[in-house]
Amino acid sequence: MADPNAVLADIGVFKREQMNHVEVAEKVVLPDREQVESEKREASLRQEIESSSDRQLKHVEVQERCRLPDAEQIAQEKAEAAAAAATN
Repeated sequence: MADPNAVLADIGVFKREQMNHVEVAEKVVLPDREQVESEKREASLRQEIESSSDRQLKHVEVQERCRLPDAEQIAQEKAEAAAAAATN
């Protein structure tokens, strides 16, 4: 910690004329009205989701729509790719 007497002595000999004027730039930008409303809507949706009970949910059967190719289809595609490569 600095010596209090030394600090007071430095303050006593300080010349205010040596200081330069500085423009203060505001770095913290407050949100606009749209952002505030968006956050309020999001907060209300989150609260609604958290407060909903599981009894309101319905059971759903999952149906897989993306079928993977079987071994025969893979072999056929490989043969077509090899034939295309051979012609090039």
